[in-house]
Amino acid sequence: MLGYIYQSGKGGIKKDEQKALSYYHQGCTLLDAQSCLNEGLLNIRNIKNDEDALLKAQKAFSSGCELKLAKACTQNGILSFENKNFEEANALFKKGCDLKDGLGCARYGDSFLKDQNTLEKALSFYKRSCDLNNAEGCRKASLYATGSLKLDYASRSCQGGDMEGCRLEGEALLALGNDDSIKQAVDLFKKSCGIHSKRACFDLAELYEKGIGVKTSLQDSLDNYMRGCVYGDKESCVKAQAISEQIENKK
Repeated sequence: MLGYIYQSGKGGIKKDEQKALSYYHQGCTLLDAQSCLNEGLLNIRNIKNDEDALLKAQKAFSSGCELKLAKACTQNGILSFENKNFEEANALFKKGCDLKDGLGCARYGDSFLKDQNTLEKALSFYKRSCDLNNAEGCRKASLYATGSLKLDYASRSCQGGDMEGCRLEGEALLALGNDDSIKQAVDLFKKSCGIHSKRACFDLAELYEKGIGVKTSLQDSLDNYMRGCVYGDKESCVKAQAISEQIENKK
């Protein structure tokens, strides 16, 4: 509790992350798993100021994981993955998943994507992740699910705040082809593009270019291709150039 108070600066206490770290460390030493997790996360934020912060974070997450706190296992797995220790990372993701952390299930599912023969296994972990209310897992489940499940998982991802999930929901709705679903797709692409989803900008630009669900507008199409290009989508850059030339030729 004291760690959280000093970290947040609530209750009239001056914010002091070093004191927060000290209290979290004490709590972790006393086998409070949440304190271990909080200590690890705060150390991650402090990497620029402390060259030992990463090692301290790993140690704290490891302690939390040993105390069977699922999120601590997953966070330690993320650090192992970033250090390219993939075998250790997957073991930690699996442990996090077994302890019912949705993100752990999603990341463990990724380990089965290398082989076409294990895609169903990957999907099974994405589904489990989604059922644990993890938006990333729902989005990934949508990528590999078929039929109505593709839309269902994308929708659940979007509801969980994943903007790429919103884009996928838009694409699934667009595929249905009726007026209501197309209108919903346009709204979702606008929402996702507005929060820097480069492919949502591309999808929206394409609808303006073809006049699907919106009035045909080369200028609106160009604007959205340009946004997709700025956000790093190469195909959007190519399309922006082509639409720009069309506009110039019509003058």
